[in-house]
Amino acid sequence: MSGVRGEGRYAWYGLGLLAGAALLLALFYAGRAALVDIATMRARAAVMQLKREGRMPTPLESRDYLTALETALSTAPDSAQLHEDIGFLYAVRGTAALRFPEISRGLLTKALFHYELAARYRPMDSHAWSSIALCKHFLDQSDPALWAAYDKAMAYGANEPETQYALFTVGLSRWAELGTARQQALQAAYQRARPHLRDRLTPLVARSQRPGFAA
Repeated sequence: MSGVRGEGRYAWYGLGLLAGAALLLALFYAGRAALVDIATMRARAAVMQLKREGRMPTPLESRDYLTALETALSTAPDSAQLHEDIGFLYAVRGTAALRFPEISRGLLTKALFHYELAARYRPMDSHAWSSIALCKHFLDQSDPALWAAYDKAMAYGANEPETQYALFTVGLSRWAELGTARQQALQAAYQRARPHLRDRLTPLVARSQRPGFAA
């Protein structure tokens, strides 16, 4: 009987060690996240404002924000938000430099790399997936990975304005590649778009001259 009690005691010790290890791991990740938040607060707030205003960062701003965010990756390499913000800073510079293909390609390739990591660590983030599709579109990589990202973005971000704007940019430019099902899904998205989003999409639709987008 004492042997049974001893085995039970050791079992509880084992459970206690596991619980303690889990607690330490949780504290580690919480502490790491807090440090990253503090270290990147200014840069993340600035990137959020750039997205909200639709403004290009100056070269000095890009350098400062990228330095802060990329430095933080050494502490939190699996942070989806860090990768997404870094991807954004490279992407806006890359699309602004489309007239200079060698420069643009390098920047967009870096953006794509970080957006793919953002999607890996936060797989239901429609903005990461739509950004992957948009980067591959501008890099002229019309491959299965582009369309897989496009479909995931449409599934997860049916009512998310930034996601939809990116998908319309890709879809209207590559209309013949969409196929019937994606064409119909894009038309349906336009019909259900709320006024604010519709106002942004209408110029894209008008320039594309694609059928099936009546108001």
